[in-house]
Amino acid sequence: MSVGGYFIRAVNLPRFWYYWAHFIDFQTYAFDLLTYNDFHGLVLACATLEDGSCFCDYPSSLIAQGQCALAGDDVLQNLQISGISFGLYTSILLIIALVYRVLLYVVLVFKKR
Repeated sequence: MSVGGYFIRAVNLPRFWYYWAHFIDFQTYAFDLLTYNDFHGLVLACATLEDGSCFCDYPSSLIAQGQCALAGDDVLQNLQISGISFGLYTSILLIIALVYRVLLYVVLVFKKR
């Protein structure tokens, strides 16, 4: 999770961690898929302050349209998760799981000898 973008955005990671650990971490792809699934197409209500102004946790494109709400796609855009491919990310997750299993099998075979 440390290099997957949950605690620290991936672009803010030190370059050493970003280029190899971020892209082989299965949690990177799982987090992006789950976040996209949860927020895509969702509209969240924002708080209305005492002076009548609207306060949202993320910048909202709906405020300009006169709604005191936050689109889930705005959250995804702010987290830089928009435009992901379910098929590609699912395939990457399956490949990572397969590689880990093969590596574990190889370790067990050599450990037995």
